[in-house]
Amino acid sequence: MRRVLGILSGKGGVGKTTVSTNLGLAMHNLGEDVVVVDADLKNPTLGIQLGVFDYDTTLHEVMEKDMPLLEAMYIHRTGLKFVPSHVSLDYLGIDAGKLRKVFQDVYFTAIIDSPPGLGKEALSVMEVCDEAIVIATPSLPDVAGALRTIEVAKSMGIVIKGIVLNKVMNKNYEVGAGEIEAVSGVKVLGVVPWDNNILHSVSRKEPVVEFNPYAGSAISFYELASRLTGVDYKKPSMARMKSFFKILSNTL
Repeated sequence: MRRVLGILSGKGGVGKTTVSTNLGLAMHNLGEDVVVVDADLKNPTLGIQLGVFDYDTTLHEVMEKDMPLLEAMYIHRTGLKFVPSHVSLDYLGIDAGKLRKVFQDVYFTAIIDSPPGLGKEALSVMEVCDEAIVIATPSLPDVAGALRTIEVAKSMGIVIKGIVLNKVMNKNYEVGAGEIEAVSGVKVLGVVPWDNNILHSVSRKEPVVEFNPYAGSAISFYELASRLTGVDYKKPSMARMKSFFKILSNTL
């Protein structure tokens, strides 16, 4: 079934790519047919996070040569299916407006890692989205940017599934989920804690839901995936978590 889900943000640095890869793998592990697409055409990092630096075909070639999207699809060792964009500066001038045709015949769930902000490239990505999740950290500037993004997305007819608060440390200076919901009128769909496991997982070139599925952040991603797919997710028991952490501590 066609589903184009944009991962949007009002500004950079909020963790869109981390959310995209982990949400994608969590949904895959719950049985969803999902492909994560790096549509940040000028500053792509999805392939880098997954440890894939050299590819014959990317989203750029798909757009330039009118190719089927799946010809640029790769499968990570974790099972995650993804479409990278090219890191070469030669592709900076590509017309982002060509994205609309790329997603016309999508028959699966496409998670689109969007450029940040509301520039031309980001708006071109938003034009192909049926639904969107807006990512923000619980800082006032990020939340303000998220609110602007939500307004624009709604005006384009995009269904806002919710807001995901990322890098949450539960400090008293952070903007709370309740405050954000009250101001935006949009549900906070997920809260991902600040987690050093994510930093370790990036260095290992794999999503944290694979690196440590019992980490707080990984559990948050699975809960988010469960809400989006309707598939039940059972939190791991404390005994399994303790056993895993004992093994993990011996490998780091």
